[in-house]
Amino acid sequence: MKKSQKYKRLVLILIVFIISAINTYSQNYLEVKGRLTFKENEGSSQNAEIKLYESGNYVQSLDIDRSGKFKIDLEINKDYIFEFASEGHVTKKINIITQVPDRFENKSFTPIYFAVELFHQYDGVNTMVFTQPVGLIKFYNQIGDFDYDVDYSSEIRNKIEKAERELEEAHDQFIEDQRQEALAERQAEIAAQKAAEEAERLRKLEEQKAAAEARKKEEEQRKIQETAEKERIRKQQEEEAEKRRQEEEAKKQAELLEKQRIAEEQRKAAEEKARIAAEEEARKKAALEAQLKAEEEARKKAAEEAARIEAERKANLIAQQQEQANNRRQEELVKQEAEKIEKERIAEQLRIEAEERAKKEAEELARKKAAE
Repeated sequence: MKKSQKYKRLVLILIVFIISAINTYSQNYLEVKGRLTFKENEGSSQNAEIKLYESGNYVQSLDIDRSGKFKIDLEINKDYIFEFASEGHVTKKINIITQVPDRFENKSFTPIYFAVELFHQYDGVNTMVFTQPVGLIKFYNQIGDFDYDVDYSSEIRNKIEKAERELEEAHDQFIEDQRQEALAERQAEIAAQKAAEEAERLRKLEEQKAAAEARKKEEEQRKIQETAEKERIRKQQEEEAEKRRQEEEAKKQAELLEKQRIAEEQRKAAEEKARIAAEEEARKKAALEAQLKAEEEARKKAAEEAARIEAERKANLIAQQQEQANNRRQEELVKQEAEKIEKERIAEQLRIEAEERAKKEAEELARKKAAE
């Protein structure tokens, strides 16, 4: 009885989902609207996919808005499968057969609306029943429109209810497992916190113990340092006294050395002064001798230069006179040669003229003889 009531309620819900749209659809098409939801909001339409198949062949993937709504126009006289899938969830299918009698092909049909809810997939739950369409929508002659096939739903409803019960149980178990895991994690956190608190307490005790030991060592070290400091001061005072004594001794020695240095410098200064005076006297004497010698050499050089200049003048005069005589002799020879050449030219010219006259006379004579 309870199963029958539950079945009727489910059928009524499915029938309610198939509502009429306000506007009508154009001829030869069936408008389909729907919405994809998830059990207990465990999924998102953004990660879901609706695939449309026609006669077993993939046609397209439908667009889904953020609320899970979708819409499509189906051609008449086709066999469509809507496949609703999302990772980690049980895939469901809806079969819509748009086959209509010939007399209804040009009729306008009421838009179809349905909703599909996806369940989370759990291991160990047999979901083979969902490989078949969970719903069938087809044309009915009695109403002249499309509607949900109640008989088809009755055939697989028991299988679907069983699978859904198993999914519900698996979901409840999943929630319980999560609760137990959360409880175990919380208990582990509490245990870890207690262990951490105990470790912190022990750490603080160790720190306090270490601090006490450190203070004790610091006190012992302080005493050792005080003793060492007193000894250092004593040694420093002794060293300073010895240093002052050595400095006083060094000062006296330095004063003695300074007096000796001054006396030595004075002696060297006197010797240097005498040496400079002697060198100056010798320099003056040498300079005077050098001056006298230079003057004598200058006089000799001047006399030699005057004699050389006079000799050069006389030599130049003789050379000039010889050159002039040679030039006059050369000019005379040239003149004589020119006169000779001119005489020879005149004689040659006279000879040629005589020969020319003789030739003309001979020709004239020969001409006269020839004329006679």
